[in-house]
Amino acid sequence: MSTGFGGVAGYLVGGGMILCGLIPMALPAQRYTFGLIGAVLAVVSLVVSNLGGFLVGMALGVLGGSMTVGWGAKRPRRGAVEG
Repeated sequence: MSTGFGGVAGYLVGGGMILCGLIPMALPAQRYTFGLIGAVLAVVSLVVSNLGGFLVGMALGVLGGSMTVGWGAKRPRRGAVEG
């Protein structure tokens, strides 16, 4: 059990990253916001918790945040003729 600022910050950053992964599944329109927040929290984890999960967790968090922003429902092209 960790106590003090390091313990609390680790739990807050980890919980925030989990929420940033779950919320876009429920609200896809908010994927840009929570993808960006998730990537920022992953970088913050470098400072607050054991080098961001020994750099692996931070790298996966940044990758997941960028994939959340980049991937979404396909929009129809403008000017496409349906036929």
